Amino acid sequence: MNLNKKRRVDIFENTMAHMTYVEIEQAAKEGEIVLFPIAVIEEHGPHLPLAVDVYGAYLQSRRVKAELKKKKIKSLIAPPFIGESILRQGLLEAHLLAGRRRSFLCFGMPCRV
Repeated sequence: MNLNKKRRVDIFENTMAHMTYVEIEQAAKEGEIVLFPIAVIEEHGPHLPLAVDVYGAYLQSRRVKAELKKKKIKSLIAPPFIGESILRQGLLEAHLLAGRRRSFLCFGMPCRV
């Protein structure tokens, strides 16, 4: 199988990973919210890649961002959080609480920190 011929999703495209901290600080001052794609890497049978959930979470975040833009709500997409341990051990909450006090949007559900 030639992997180079297959179309790949760039999970960092249009995310905060390509921004400088100065740009992110400016976005925070302007009240932009952050969308956090969360997924695991796992097998889904012989016909799908291991990262199918990661691709889905990332693409869902892009759709949410587009819908927010229609409502004139500015948002950023964080690089995907990958791994079951984040969900199982409650580390997501710790990551959110470690940041500054602001509102986040996690898959369409508001999370107040």
